[in-house]
Amino acid sequence: LGACRSREAADHGDAGAARRAQPWIMAIQLDSGLSPVVSAGKGVLAGAAGTAVMTLAQTKLWPPKVLEKIPSGYRPKPPRFPSNREEPVTEVVARRFVEGVLRRPLRGRAKRWAGQLVHFGTGAACGAVLALLARGRLGFRHGLLFGTIVWALNDNLAVPAMRLADWPSRYPLGVHLGALASHLVYGVTTALVLDRALRR
Repeated sequence: LGACRSREAADHGDAGAARRAQPWIMAIQLDSGLSPVVSAGKGVLAGAAGTAVMTLAQTKLWPPKVLEKIPSGYRPKPPRFPSNREEPVTEVVARRFVEGVLRRPLRGRAKRWAGQLVHFGTGAACGAVLALLARGRLGFRHGLLFGTIVWALNDNLAVPAMRLADWPSRYPLGVHLGALASHLVYGVTTALVLDRALRR
């Protein structure tokens, strides 16, 4: 009898330990009713949609040349990198990868297409992260918060840390306002599209 009780207690203990050790990713599956892979896939699509709308806003609503004219209240020093100021960050990433890993030159139209791939790939990846972390319904305010976090971590920390661009103090206020506004558009679009996708 004692041995049976010991085995029963051990079984309960193992079950409790398994529940405690259950990966956090399983909680996502229970919350959304979808597997993590499906949720991430929908996040990728939502992030790509958000990136498309963000790109449209950047080029049509507040082009960089207009934003650079906004008074800053301070005089930023010229950015130190990238060496080619006309080369977008996404194209810098694509060029470094192709030339550094594949040992092939990347120029012209191929570089522009590769830059767009990096641009949309980053947005899609962030959308996947949002899908895996989402709890409950996603609304406008969640999108604003998400866009702000992506802007702060990506544009102001990760990109300067990798020397793809310089630190924020080297750019005028208008550049930051435009980048933040674009990421807010991205965040809201991604959140709303993802919310609809996760409920289908």
